[in-house]
Amino acid sequence: MAHRHQPTKTYVRPFFGPVAARENRAAHGNVCVIDTCSCGAERRTNRNQGHLERGTWTAPERSTT
Repeated sequence: MAHRHQPTKTYVRPFFGPVAARENRAAHGNVCVIDTCSCGAERRTNRNQGHLERGTWTAPERSTT
């Protein structure tokens, strides 16, 4: 059975750039919500006055040290 990502932590920060391949420029300019799964994967979503631009879940960076 495959793992389905579920947000366990959420962090809100100011908008800092596009997060999806298909940009929704109306979602730019307010905040970026960063969801973190228990496995460490992250998904970023830009939000601005009801507009959303949701990125994909990305695996955490692995340290080479």
